[in-house]
Amino acid sequence: TATYQSSLARHGVPSVGILRFAAGLAPSDSQILDLSKRPASLPSGMSYNAMNSVPFDAVLIATSGPQAEKISNQLTAIGLSPSSVRRLGTGLWDQAETARTPSLQGAWYAASSPRLRQKFEKRYLETYGQPAPRLASLAYDATALAVVLAKAGRGYGSESLTSPNGFSGIDGIFRFRTDGLAQRGLAILEIRNNMAVVVRDAPSSFLSKSE
Repeated sequence: TATYQSSLARHGVPSVGILRFAAGLAPSDSQILDLSKRPASLPSGMSYNAMNSVPFDAVLIATSGPQAEKISNQLTAIGLSPSSVRRLGTGLWDQAETARTPSLQGAWYAASSPRLRQKFEKRYLETYGQPAPRLASLAYDATALAVVLAKAGRGYGSESLTSPNGFSGIDGIFRFRTDGLAQRGLAILEIRNNMAVVVRDAPSSFLSKSE
């Protein structure tokens, strides 16, 4: 939550706040309605456009696809349709079933680039005779990183693991920050016509990225 809020502040993005609800459940209709009525917290120097017909133009739904579908329908029920308020999601939406969800058509979410995983998934299928589980690439990257550091004789200390240049894996570039958080270079995908389409590819380097 703190990382999310600091990122909004850093980029000057106004927010009406965060709605919390029990894991595995969706918020109540009254909670959704209350969120829609909250005034936005605007960065210094920014004024609210009173002509806006909706209280916000995007909502981040940090849940699984099935939960996001229910929440999206709840938003639509109070007049916040996907065409007026874009749904935003996380890598939890990176599933074929989610792309076929009617209420999430037009939504954006951040995930690793499908292009980078294609060769890995092809090799996995040829080797094991079944599609790779979505988390298989993460396990592969972790093992490959251990091998790379061992061969380089750099050890597994914090200096090696927190290299600002990061590392490259099946799911793209990643690095470990000194505060204990992992940072990944992700693509932006749009759910369009029951498919996930890359609208901005993942970065290939952290060199041009700010901390």
